Amino acid sequence: MHDHDRPERTELVDEETLVEVVGRFYARVRRDPLLGPVFNHAISDWNRHLHRLVAFWSSVINGSGRYRGDPMAAHIAHADTITPDMFERWLALWKETTEAVLEPSLASLFQQRAERMATAITRAIRPSI
Repeated sequence: MHDHDRPERTELVDEETLVEVVGRFYARVRRDPLLGPVFNHAISDWNRHLHRLVAFWSSVINGSGRYRGDPMAAHIAHADTITPDMFERWLALWKETTEAVLEPSLASLFQQRAERMATAITRAIRPSI
């Protein structure tokens, strides 16, 4: 099979847009009075982390398969500092950021995926909720 015989993968979001969404969002998270202290304590290399998050969202939205990691385990490791209201705040900032950067249907897709992840992680770290 030749390269020109393979169907081209169509990306819903280009790399530049992913970098913008992730960068804007986590700049807000780092300054947030509720979320900032937790994230800034947990993440020592923000540049590296942002690159991983762009790869993560590329995998989630575009199906790129670039992300190699276990987000569930990463959050479970910090379960003692994460509260349900933090997820609500995270989702609110995510909604505001995606709506500011993306067209409405794409922003909605990003928000739906984030809500599913927040629900799954909340259930994993707080099974009684």
